[in-house]
Amino acid sequence: MIKQRHWIRRLRMALALILACALMGGMIPGAAPQAYAAQTGMVRVKLTQLGSPSGITMSPTCAYAAGGVSIPSGTTVKVTASGDVLTMTVGGEKYTMGDRMTLARKGSGNTGLKFTAPSLSNVFCGDLVLYADGGSITPVLHIYIEDYLYGVVAYEMSNSYPLEALKAQAVAARNYAMMQVASRTASKYIHDVTDNTNSQVYKGYNSSYKRVIQAVDETAGQMLYSGTTLARCYYGSSNGGQIDSTKNVWGNSLSYSKVKDDPYDLESPYAKKISTSIPKFPTADNPLNSTLRSWLIAGIAADIEQAGVTKSSVSIDEITSVTAHTPKYAAPSIVFKKLKFTMDCTGKTSAGKTVAFTASCDIDTYGKFESLFSLSINSSDNETVIVTEDADSFIVTFRRYGHGVGMSQHGARIMAKNYDMKVSDILAFYFPGTELKKVSMTNSTGSTAINGTVTPAGSTLSAGDTVVVTVSADDTLNLRADATANSSLLAEIPNGTRLTLLSVKDGWGKVEFAGKTGYISLTYVIKANPDAVQPEATIPPAGTTATVTLSNPSSSLNLRAQSNSTSAILTTLRHGAVVTVLEIGEAWTRIDTGKEIGFVMNKYLVINTPSVTPEPT
Repeated sequence: MIKQRHWIRRLRMALALILACALMGGMIPGAAPQAYAAQTGMVRVKLTQLGSPSGITMSPTCAYAAGGVSIPSGTTVKVTASGDVLTMTVGGEKYTMGDRMTLARKGSGNTGLKFTAPSLSNVFCGDLVLYADGGSITPVLHIYIEDYLYGVVAYEMSNSYPLEALKAQAVAARNYAMMQVASRTASKYIHDVTDNTNSQVYKGYNSSYKRVIQAVDETAGQMLYSGTTLARCYYGSSNGGQIDSTKNVWGNSLSYSKVKDDPYDLESPYAKKISTSIPKFPTADNPLNSTLRSWLIAGIAADIEQAGVTKSSVSIDEITSVTAHTPKYAAPSIVFKKLKFTMDCTGKTSAGKTVAFTASCDIDTYGKFESLFSLSINSSDNETVIVTEDADSFIVTFRRYGHGVGMSQHGARIMAKNYDMKVSDILAFYFPGTELKKVSMTNSTGSTAINGTVTPAGSTLSAGDTVVVTVSADDTLNLRADATANSSLLAEIPNGTRLTLLSVKDGWGKVEFAGKTGYISLTYVIKANPDAVQPEATIPPAGTTATVTLSNPSSSLNLRAQSNSTSAILTTLRHGAVVTVLEIGEAWTRIDTGKEIGFVMNKYLVINTPSVTPEPT
């Protein structure tokens, strides 16, 4: 379960994006890209390359800090997970970090972290947030969009591609990432994108990729818009000679996504294609595939009967034409479902007379012809089907690697390399009717929220210290009547609560919470950073609702007059009840049941956010 403060932060970012988009209105069509109101430029990338290890070792190439612990450049940092608790080792000193922690970058530019175990070769430029879950670590990199693109463009295309093609890729990838940020800021996700093909491939910064760096720098902040709306800039390796539409592939129509022939993709010698050759004049030395022949003979059974010849005597002497037809989608789609074979044949009657006749039949392309000759490229039946011929044969080619929507990377390369087209030409061809605009985006690297200032594991806290509760995200810390685990329970303290220690003795701290004074185990707290900014209560968008979710559906939830567990109970709520959210705090949420307004603990609510369909790449 994700801590409420992350939800709050993303909600703030979403509201900022809405405001920024509102300010982007009044663009002049055809004008050169110009700066607009600033919006967040941060992207949260789940680093699947690291897996879900129990430990990560890294070395920063600039100064970092984690919970008030300074980490100089070149220092070895090791973080391990035991259950839901992270431990950081720096310079031989161990620190207990709770169930999540942030390594915040204090440098700038192309500096960051180098991972040594698991080992990754490039530099990851940003803040690293680590989450512990059952002994494994989930790493999420918070990185500025332009730094992120250095590690995307180099691996979605190649540094060897022409500069203008790389620029087009940078714009398309920037659009995709910022669309993801906008769709996930106010949701339950801890990341916006992954570093693999489920989103966009990202492998960190490599200073040797000079052309990629130039392409990103020269398009910094530039994104495509359809009116005032950020365009969905889909792209793929090869479209098979024809751009497909979002309506055909995913069912949603976009004004700038239409079926359109792409001669540049067709021209690329490296675009994915698989072909098979069908002889025009089948002979013993150059026969038809036996299975295909049997399909053709079965398909012309009516013609054989009309000619009055026996089936076993029929010879296919010449295939006069092979035509792809019956498009899967409306014309001009060349995603054809059928191949029509027209043949000149001879056969003998039962009396031995030779009869010549012409016959035609259809063979299914997908699942039949495709399977027979191993022509499949994609898991779905979306390859383009193109038939050409030479003097002796018909060549049936299946093309397209990917969904076929938006920009073809191979096509963009040919446009730039063979025709000297610029980034504006490439984007106008693949996303017609869109406009390139430049948006000012903020880089907040180094300011990602941290879990306070930690103390070395096993060190002693003192009376007067302020501490932060660091139990699991969905757990609470017990406030006991006495400094023993068996004493009576006075209250349950939510994760992230700040407390002041009144006294300390034998691993227990005396505190006051919700009007009660008792004892907590110091194992589950860390020393708070006195300079840390405390989360404020957040007012969500009007109409935001939440569902009461209890571990025991037959139990009920107390609605309290104030945000503490000792205030008056106004009413009780059943499991599954839907309430209106008025204000979200660090541990308590103010709600409206329709009859009463009061407070419930955050952990018993699930915020109802619109479902987000993962964007295909």
